[in-house]
Amino acid sequence: MPRPRKIDANLILESLSSLLGIRSERIPFRAQNRILQAIQQHLELHAFQFAHRWLPEKSLMNGWTCPEELELHRFFLFLARNKTGVQHCAFHQASSALLRMKGPVSAIRHAAVHRLTQDRESLLQMNRVAIEFVTASSGASYSEKLGRLLNFLKTRLPKSDRLPEQRSKPKGSLRRHRYGKPKLQLTLLPKPTNTVLQWVDGIITLEVECFLHATL
Repeated sequence: MPRPRKIDANLILESLSSLLGIRSERIPFRAQNRILQAIQQHLELHAFQFAHRWLPEKSLMNGWTCPEELELHRFFLFLARNKTGVQHCAFHQASSALLRMKGPVSAIRHAAVHRLTQDRESLLQMNRVAIEFVTASSGASYSEKLGRLLNFLKTRLPKSDRLPEQRSKPKGSLRRHRYGKPKLQLTLLPKPTNTVLQWVDGIITLEVECFLHATL
């Protein structure tokens, strides 16, 4: 018996976008939150390990006995205060690189804590910042998991196929097939449309959660 084909939620979302003008790049909020939390936790883990590797006594004095007790914005203050506390070239190079990332890393923490809505490009950029942070703090080999996450997000997060000039069109406008053939108009009442979108959101969110659980 042939195996059932896997449902492609992104393809369904793109079809709805083409037919009804719904934004195809919309990312379920729950999926956004899971991604941000995973990136934040990864950053906290490597910030904690960096602090304990180079400044163990001061880290304990700060109350950091596990990664969950460390807050990223406080880590940068801690690093700036103790930058001259270790006379080692590797520490100075790494700490200087990390301090240059204070702004974007703090923004990741802020977005995760306050559950701010993100789009595809902002999530990808945050992932890239996290890779850079982990590479500077722990080494390139420790950023491999985040690298796999970046590749996953690139392929699975919904993305828009609309041209810039098309994005200003009314949401109800219909578009033609890219080969020039008109698409059949699909008439959906608001409730059925929302039901389909919620179902698609659930599939995308489940994919994200399963990947994060298996990889990070």
